[in-house]
This record gives sequence, C-alpha cells and structure tokens, in this order.
Amino acid sequence: MKRILVLFLIPLLFCSCTKVVTNSGDELTMSNWRAELDNKGVVTLTFESDNACFSFESSDGEKLVLEGLCELSKDVFVIHDVYTKTPYTFEYVVHFDSVDIMHGENTLSLDKMMQ
Repeated sequence: MKRILVLFLIPLLFCSCTKVVTNSGDELTMSNWRAELDNKGVVTLTFESDNACFSFESSDGEKLVLEGLCELSKDVFVIHDVYTKTPYTFEYVVHFDSVDIMHGENTLSLDKMMQ
C-alpha cells in the first residue's frame, strides 16, 4: 500500500510547478530583470502581456524609457517604443538567473528580480 501511495504522489510533486518554460523567450518574458551599473545607475526590463518596458535610470535621477509592443523570437526581441514610434532590436541569451542583452557591440547583463 505504501508503495502505491508513493508511486501516486511522486508525479503530483513534479506536476505542481506553476509554469513550464518551453523556450528562452518564455523564460525572458516570465521574469523581470534588473542590473545596477558601476555609476550607480539602474536598468530594468519588465514584461506585461505583449508589452515590454526597458528603463535606464542614472544615479542623478535622469530616466530613459523604451516601452511598447514587444515581438520576440528565440534570440531577438523588438520593442516598438510608443513615444518615439521607433522599433528597438535587441539580441538576448537567457541563463538560469540572468540574461545578456546585446545591442550592436554592447552587452548588458541583468539579473532576475525576485517576485
């Protein structure tokens, strides 16, 4: 009887995960990301539905925000900024608790924010 109960409970434990990540795009958009820069500035990347917000805030409080509709593939995402009406394209690589965002020759590493 104990053996049958254990065989029944093990699959339930593994099925109790709330979300299944099927690709790096899912992993990117299911989390929010943050980095503190050397000059004490802060960068955040957040997602809500089909929209993304990429925010850069300097140590003196100046802020640059790109936000709008986000299209994504397995290694690229595009934010169609609502303010400038310009699409901004970024390459990305998701690691376990971090993501590398590339734009041109520049790379920025962000860490997953605790929720």
